[in-house]
Amino acid sequence: MEERVLAKLLSGQNVAQLKLLFNAYERISGKNLAENIRTKFNGSLGAALATIVACIDDAKKYFAEELHNCMQGPGTDDKTLIRILVSRSEVDLKDIKELYLIQYGSNLADDVAADTSGDYRNLLLRIIEP
Repeated sequence: MEERVLAKLLSGQNVAQLKLLFNAYERISGKNLAENIRTKFNGSLGAALATIVACIDDAKKYFAEELHNCMQGPGTDDKTLIRILVSRSEVDLKDIKELYLIQYGSNLADDVAADTSGDYRNLLLRIIEP
């Protein structure tokens, strides 16, 4: 599938139709569409398309994974951490925290506290646990 065709498909259907399409794709191919896009397309457009598919498919799962990934290894991807916590704080952060606990066996607030410090830590924890 060409990137242009996929981009047109993703922008021309509603979320319910796309979720049905993603489920049918996985049933027929045995592969997750977002993961398949990442392996077949290179560059930023492929990454963007895979991100769109992952968010449409299960936004809470996507954001839980991104939060986990941004705190892995040495250092923290602060831009990603801040972007997700702030943008989802009044939308579905509570659900993301619950899924994070289920997926990773640790509390999001505890992981953020372990990866940050000072006033920055306090501010992020106030967003997570108002």
